Amino acid sequence: LSTMESFSASTTIGAVEAEEIQLTATATDSEDSDGIRITAPIVDPVELRSWTSIAPLSTSANIKQPIELPVNALQESAELRVVLDKSVVGDLSQTFHYMSQVKHRSWEQILSRAVVAAYAGSWGEAGANRASKEEIRNLLLQGSNFQTASGGMSHFEPREDRANDYLSAYTLLALGWIGKQGFDVPAYQQRLAQFVYQRANLGLRDRRTSYRMTEMPSERDMPVMLAALSSTPFGGARLKDQFSQYLRSHADEYDVDALAYALITATNIDASPELRANLSDRLQAQLVETFDRTEISGGDYWFGSRNELYCVVLSALKQAREFAPEARALTKLVRGGYEFRDENSGFGNTHANAVCVVAMTQYRDEFEAPSEALSATVVAEDVEQFSVALDADETTQT
Repeated sequence: LSTMESFSASTTIGAVEAEEIQLTATATDSEDSDGIRITAPIVDPVELRSWTSIAPLSTSANIKQPIELPVNALQESAELRVVLDKSVVGDLSQTFHYMSQVKHRSWEQILSRAVVAAYAGSWGEAGANRASKEEIRNLLLQGSNFQTASGGMSHFEPREDRANDYLSAYTLLALGWIGKQGFDVPAYQQRLAQFVYQRANLGLRDRRTSYRMTEMPSERDMPVMLAALSSTPFGGARLKDQFSQYLRSHADEYDVDALAYALITATNIDASPELRANLSDRLQAQLVETFDRTEISGGDYWFGSRNELYCVVLSALKQAREFAPEARALTKLVRGGYEFRDENSGFGNTHANAVCVVAMTQYRDEFEAPSEALSATVVAEDVEQFSVALDADETTQT
């Protein structure tokens, strides 16, 4: 260091039980050594609080939300911040761009790209990179190259009849999502549904007495297969009793992702209120609510992106009808996955992007609507303190 040259450094200090912290800095050269000691008192932190108000808005809506300040908040200074947001889901344009450019080699990547492309049209400018109907059709037709002789799907072009149970179920789910967007699904869907039906029917048997136990689908794949079948007209209704019995006997051992798919199945087949309530309660018990978001305590996911887990849980709870949590809880669940979003690839890998685009679209269609403008006014003791307004062409304002 030269004479009078400034130097800065930073460090993180762990929590300690003391009234003060002493910081010592020293500088040494070949001739001299100098030091400085700073004593900093430890003060009790001011409690941070946040309130979220979720309510239907109309042109005449006037919502009053009282805010209770902590007793020690105004000893020296305090900050109050109001954020107006027209959409909790946010901007998905990066997701649509990434998925339109991604190079696909496996069937999962091709199918996921088709799913996102099918949903892009309903997102206006955000989905500007959407593919044409012909491009989506061509993507889906490639599925026949990955379908094995048994009717199931393989990640890569099959050299032998080894279908993947989860990929087959995911394909059946994805074709259903695409069909709901008004696109024609390929003819191989029926053979695929028959394969998933046969595999699920095998998995419904008692594993302790089945002589073909080694050929049965894994218990981890079963909830996804049942959810896929229950989402189509190919097998859900006629197996309602068997599906319900299986879910009832396995609910206690399911983790988060399995509970989500189990709840989707139970809702689709209109299982007994007792079973649906049990699955919904168990799933909501895995959620950890903080002041501005809801996080998931555990769980697993298939392709390495935690966003997938958040979006599957969101889909399951949103569709749970009378056993769904209130809108505020779903909103905070959407926010819970924010930290796992990637600025380049949206929700992560191709599979997570497809699952999340479907879940976010479903959430948006039910809980969000275009707004011309929003405004908020902060009043203390009947005196207006400040206002914040959001114009029609803005999406957020603080």
